[in-house]
Amino acid sequence: MTELSDKDLAIALHALGADDAEAREALRVKAETDPSLYHRIAAWEIDLAELALSAETAEPPDDLFSKIEARLDAEEPAMTSTVRREGGRWLNTAPGVWRKVLNHDPTSGRKTLLLRCEPGAVIPAHEHGADEELMMLDGEVRLGDLILRAGDFHLARQGSQHVPAISDAGCLILVRC
Repeated sequence: MTELSDKDLAIALHALGADDAEAREALRVKAETDPSLYHRIAAWEIDLAELALSAETAEPPDDLFSKIEARLDAEEPAMTSTVRREGGRWLNTAPGVWRKVLNHDPTSGRKTLLLRCEPGAVIPAHEHGADEELMMLDGEVRLGDLILRAGDFHLARQGSQHVPAISDAGCLILVRC
């Protein structure tokens, strides 16, 4: 079996509907101006649709959902969680922009993640559906006239608009959103 590149993995997850809203939107925006990406996504969707159509229909046992609920109710949430430097998965969300989710609270929807930008990368403009906190860990990024450097903190309130964020030299950012 051939190993997928990070880009093909992101496209496959997108075609399956298994990517999150942020990654889905980033890929959609990029595909609008990149015909080859648009066609790669379409090819994956066709291949996956053919696979789904060739599979036999199976009905889950009647008690499956209640068993799942009982198991989830019985499990205590972990009191601690560690993501090692080499752990987790970096996903490409825009050209030269990578993200790794460190924590996701499904109840509140809050996420803690790392953003890594290669030199020259641009994080596309976007609106904030919730407060977003940034802590610059390394490098720098420009938000219009504002330059954030290692050690700087930035808060973007819900409803605010972010101009494209440009990292000329590259950067690493801790984000809570």
